[in-house]
Amino acid sequence: MSRYTYLQTQYREPTMTVGQLIERLRALDPSKPVVFRTPTYGVFGSNHTYTIDDVKPVVLEREEIHYPGGERKDEETGAFYVEEPYTAVKYPWDGVVIG
Repeated sequence: MSRYTYLQTQYREPTMTVGQLIERLRALDPSKPVVFRTPTYGVFGSNHTYTIDDVKPVVLEREEIHYPGGERKDEETGAFYVEEPYTAVKYPWDGVVIG
């Protein structure tokens, strides 16, 4: 898993080289989409640098998550409301994750 790194300190983390990254990517399907994963699955920002430790193909299957309806209590106001049942759909994805 990649780690946050500070480029100009003596404590910077080791990372993949350009050559290693090219070789890993060359072995994969060039038509696949690519995403970057941050070390802590957090916010990506211009001031955050992190290592690249892995390049791998990832296939995610379609998934449906069914949420039952019912009466809920608003945590902020304490008011009750009715929530209709619904289904969240995660669509299939096939690509490359760099992280």
